[in-house]
Amino acid sequence: MRVTFTQVPDKIEEFEVGESLELGDLRALLELNFDIPIERQRLVYKGIVLEGNSKTLGELGVEDQSLIHISDSSQQQSYGSPSALSPQLEAHRQQVLRNPALMQQLQQTHPEIARAVQNDPAEFGRLMNILQQRQAQLQQEQEQEMANLDADPFNVESQRRIEEAIRQQNIMQNMATALELNPESFATVTMLFLDVTVNGTPIKALV
Repeated sequence: MRVTFTQVPDKIEEFEVGESLELGDLRALLELNFDIPIERQRLVYKGIVLEGNSKTLGELGVEDQSLIHISDSSQQQSYGSPSALSPQLEAHRQQVLRNPALMQQLQQTHPEIARAVQNDPAEFGRLMNILQQRQAQLQQEQEQEMANLDADPFNVESQRRIEEAIRQQNIMQNMATALELNPESFATVTMLFLDVTVNGTPIKALV
């Protein structure tokens, strides 16, 4: 049977698997394709988290043409108490402080976080915790939306939204390929023109 796996926001993979395949073996396959360790995989099918690595897909009720959503459970963990900045978050704060370009960008996009990075580590932890919670909530909403689509995959609106997700994935793949093969096309180029005279004819020379 064919099963489609999605990872928000835009990664989609389809596999041919058997009903007798155990969940643990499926997780090993997904680890190779989604780069999420087995112990951190969160698989959601029709709004239900799949558990029991020794169970087969048939026992878990997975059917042909099903849609399963995969996410990294570690990304849903809290940063912890704002007053006790975790070593990982403190290392991230120090990295921002050492990067003037990143700090400038942060000041333009999130000035309150930039101020916290410079002056208040505890506030930085609190703000990052809020952002992480929002991200987790958004991910859960997206997973629920995809589960609703999976409940009626032949609905015209469901097909449209699934096609849109596939289109977005293709765009991201093309962007990644372009960045790898032609990175210069994404760079800002400053051109210098000089007024020169060649054989008595004034022209502009590109340096």
